[in-house]
Amino acid sequence: MSYSLIPYAINLKQLRASVGSKKKALVNAVIKGNPKRFKEVPPSGEIALREALIHLIMGDSQEDDSGHVYGYALEQLCSHLGTQLKFKHWCGVHWEVIEIFQLDTLLKASGSPVELPFIPDFPTIGHIVAEDVARTLKDVQERKAETADNDLRGLLSELAGWLKKAQISRKDLVLFYY
Repeated sequence: MSYSLIPYAINLKQLRASVGSKKKALVNAVIKGNPKRFKEVPPSGEIALREALIHLIMGDSQEDDSGHVYGYALEQLCSHLGTQLKFKHWCGVHWEVIEIFQLDTLLKASGSPVELPFIPDFPTIGHIVAEDVARTLKDVQERKAETADNDLRGLLSELAGWLKKAQISRKDLVLFYY
């Protein structure tokens, strides 16, 4: 099965300040941005995405067995506060591709930019702080220059594009893989 790597250019300071901010208007604005997603009924025994978002923003305690729901709530908050960057080549990629580019190490090492309960499966979350974007871009460009495979070059080009956009806008990147 294949999944997607979804990037958001965002100001991490703003994101971190939003978590626990107790701003009900922010909760409402995030939900209003994607009402259909927040109306989905969760499987039995799982908290709703709406509840997870409320817990994040209001600073309420989080349910340890629902880490994945908080991960998806964080993505909705990133979508509201930041910009989802276009992804074409990273749509429908296997974990092996993530490993080839050593993004598995980046995702696992950096993890979520805010504290969440343990997520045993998906989404896998990682981030690149603005200060590391230039170095990461250089690494990606070097790997692209060494790669002859056109499919891999397409993936690297798209990743470099995300990093360039983050660099130009002085934003951080948050990545979600699911």
